[in-house]
Amino acid sequence: MEKRTILLLGAGAGIIGAIIFTFVLRGSFGHFLISICLGLEVAAIFLALGLIAMLVGMRWHRARWIATIAFALLSAVVIQMVSFPVGKFIVVKDVQHAKEFCESLVPSLDTYKKQHGNYPTDLDALISKDTKLPWLLRPHKFYSSDGENFSFSFSDPESMFDLYGYSNEKREWVRFD
Repeated sequence: MEKRTILLLGAGAGIIGAIIFTFVLRGSFGHFLISICLGLEVAAIFLALGLIAMLVGMRWHRARWIATIAFALLSAVVIQMVSFPVGKFIVVKDVQHAKEFCESLVPSLDTYKKQHGNYPTDLDALISKDTKLPWLLRPHKFYSSDGENFSFSFSDPESMFDLYGYSNEKREWVRFD
């Protein structure tokens, strides 16, 4: 296999990794850890290995192949690191969509309370099962009510433990950390 082919395979792997990381991890805290923190460490290792192999390669021909492979892997890691800023843009939109969706339910919840005397304990009466929920609201229960009050909450994907919360009492979003 030619050295150029190996380098192109490394770049191609980086592009595929970047696309997968962008749309699966979506700028989350895990995306940051994998693409930036771990990426910098792995990139440093491949850079050092490639440089050492190049120096040794002046006397030993096989070391040039090792250098080529190291630089191909380095390019894969560096290219996928670009996915984090793109994912960061996506996560901001995800949070905005989740908030807007929840806020769109507030008038219906208030109407429900006027008609029934309390807020519903779940959203089955207001949302059809076919409704496509925003990305951040899909995996978890995001609505709760004791009848007198209601709240929305969902995890902040940009951190490990933070939440966004909204209650009928304050009628504004708060970030809990």
